[in-house]
Amino acid sequence: MIIILKKIFLRVLYASLTSTTIALLILFIGKIFKDKLTPRFHHILWLLVLIRLLMPFAPESNLSIFNLLPGSKDSTSLEALIPSTKETEPLTKRQIDMAINKAKPDLTNINKQRHQNNNFLEDDLLKPKKSILNKNETNKFENIIGLISCAWLIGFLTMAAFLLTAAIRFKKDTKTFEKITHPNTLDILNNCKKRLAINTQIELFCGKGFCSPFIFGILKPRIYLPKHILNKIDDKELSHIFLHELSHYKRKDLLCNLLSTLAIMLHWFNPIVWLAMKKMRADIECACDMYVLENLEENESTHYGRTIIKLSSLISRPQHNKMLYAYFYEGKEQIERRIIMINMFKKGSYKLSAIALIFFIALGCCTLTNAETGTNTTLKPEKNTETEQFSFDEPEKVFSTLDRAIDFIDFDFKVPDKMPIDYEFDKIFFYEEKGLASVDFTKVDVDKQIGVSILVSNNDMIKYLKEMHSDANEKVINERTIKPDIKFSEEPMNISNIQGTCLTISKDWDIKEEDLAEYRKHDTGRIKVRPITKIVEKYFIWQDENIWYSIPYYRKNGDFEGFFLSEIPRDDIKILLSSLKFPKDIQNIKYKSRDYDRFLEIYSNKDLEAAREILGFAPKFPLNLPGGFVPVSSLIRPFSETLHDNKLVEMIKMETIFQLKDKDSIQEISLYQTKDTSKYDDMIQNGYISLEYYKDPVDVKVKTNVTEKKIDIVPIMINDIKVLKYELDITNPNIISKGITKTQNYIWEQNDVVYETQFIGDTGNQEEIVKAIMVSGTHLYTY
Repeated sequence: MIIILKKIFLRVLYASLTSTTIALLILFIGKIFKDKLTPRFHHILWLLVLIRLLMPFAPESNLSIFNLLPGSKDSTSLEALIPSTKETEPLTKRQIDMAINKAKPDLTNINKQRHQNNNFLEDDLLKPKKSILNKNETNKFENIIGLISCAWLIGFLTMAAFLLTAAIRFKKDTKTFEKITHPNTLDILNNCKKRLAINTQIELFCGKGFCSPFIFGILKPRIYLPKHILNKIDDKELSHIFLHELSHYKRKDLLCNLLSTLAIMLHWFNPIVWLAMKKMRADIECACDMYVLENLEENESTHYGRTIIKLSSLISRPQHNKMLYAYFYEGKEQIERRIIMINMFKKGSYKLSAIALIFFIALGCCTLTNAETGTNTTLKPEKNTETEQFSFDEPEKVFSTLDRAIDFIDFDFKVPDKMPIDYEFDKIFFYEEKGLASVDFTKVDVDKQIGVSILVSNNDMIKYLKEMHSDANEKVINERTIKPDIKFSEEPMNISNIQGTCLTISKDWDIKEEDLAEYRKHDTGRIKVRPITKIVEKYFIWQDENIWYSIPYYRKNGDFEGFFLSEIPRDDIKILLSSLKFPKDIQNIKYKSRDYDRFLEIYSNKDLEAAREILGFAPKFPLNLPGGFVPVSSLIRPFSETLHDNKLVEMIKMETIFQLKDKDSIQEISLYQTKDTSKYDDMIQNGYISLEYYKDPVDVKVKTNVTEKKIDIVPIMINDIKVLKYELDITNPNIISKGITKTQNYIWEQNDVVYETQFIGDTGNQEEIVKAIMVSGTHLYTY
């Protein structure tokens, strides 16, 4: 419970500090422009402070004024001091060190020097160092935060109790108030409502115990009039009072007043908040006067000012200045300000100009956003800085979005802007060495899945397909190598007014009767096993602006009808081809795979931004690890984990593979990252890992064929973080042949994210590498 209280208080504290900055900025703006800003615009500016005070979270932006504060680009702030909700995870020394990093420039210099030396972690940083705050000091710091949080809660509850008591007392007092039913008074009220276009039913009450008129109630508003002033004002002055109170209702000042009260309750410890809310309420009164004057005739302005002066004299006794709900009266200085504003008022000045609105929106973008940080947004590296930029030179790439594919495909091509019914975009494959891309669509039926691929290339498609089908088509049966008889035929073809070529490729393997004996050993009563002896494929190929296109629309496997036949309906092809456009002109298809939030191949820095959206956190991505290990591949995909109670859970994980620069080496490190803590929590709770082994690998669903093996885990401390270490047997025969039979695994939780490393082979000091991963960051930057 105390941890939750700390989290709430630190968020309130952060909101209070940022709001103080905004409030001081608004006071500075008011000082500079003085009387050039209308009270209404001033009030709107104070709303920025109010919104910020009540915002638990704020988006990050490079437009935020908080980017100008020292250390705003660091990955830590008050957020770093917020402890985990799990009581078993106190603040680590690393978190505290990072939180005070702004006051320690020498640590920042170490980080900069670390990148300049093209070594992500220097050896001296991996050796144990004496922390600035030892464990006792860390606990002391947490205790102080806990005490301050409790003091804040006491203050909040005290104010809440005071306001609740006042509200109950007021509710009790209203029972003694008299409802006004005098026809003349109600007519004046209705005329004022009509003047302000208010249709809500609003009742009138009068009573003793308060001295200033006010309107109260957001859902059921009521106007309350002091009994002692009713006989001292005329109908004109009464209408002015009604117009003022109704204007508060019309302008939603009642809601604003309620929210400002809540803000003061939450931030009672901040005097700037008290001042800001007082200034805002003063501007509300003047803005309300402006609204009334906007709806009065010009010759009525003077009479309205006299009403304010007269009413202020009637309620000017000291004891009358303590009204909780009064809006009309705010003191002598405020009355003078309102009178001056009334004398200077001009029709139309209540409306906000376009310049004022633009200024407000711009200021809102700068004040209602947080500064960008290293862990939650992007960084701009120096050009040609190898330690910041990376790319994986994969010959075959797969993309879940068209935009990302365009980043790698070095020629312009068209894609469909319409799809047949029940089709959806799947993925784009790019074979860089071949200069070929495949834009894939799928149609999901009840019994089968049909796929459509549009091949694009800046090379001769016919030549490429002939070469591709001429290679690697041999079959080995009974130690006899059989080569196919391959035939190609071309004929003109027209689809959707596109003139092209139909390329038919036929492959025949001369398989003799004696060759089938080996296959018949696997025959069952129901299934006959036989080799494929013939394949026929058809492609529609055409050229458009020197780019080659092709759709494989027909495939038949087998030497008799119906063995395996796949053919894309001609009408479906027509719809796809009739809407071909360049990507910049696409309007109807969202080229984003359905599995985008589950599968992502990472090829360079830009993909890490998408990875952050999918994972829900900025992933760790060290570019160098001790021992010379560098990342060679990375992807996000679902992983299935079986817990000790046979519960199967699916986790979205990011897996990054690290190898030595000599890729032929067997040494390898895998780093997994996920927000799902199920596996880690299960290990903590049970003290072991439960693995299932199936006696019959063909039927893994039969529980009688399952044996359970418990893998012991060893808890250790690395960098003041609890780490669980365990070993797993290797089943890959290629790795076993190298003399490696087990993997070494380390799993830990850090900042609500679970990390796991798996070591294969002699990778050096594994704990040193784990420590390097713990303190590593991400390499995001803006393109």
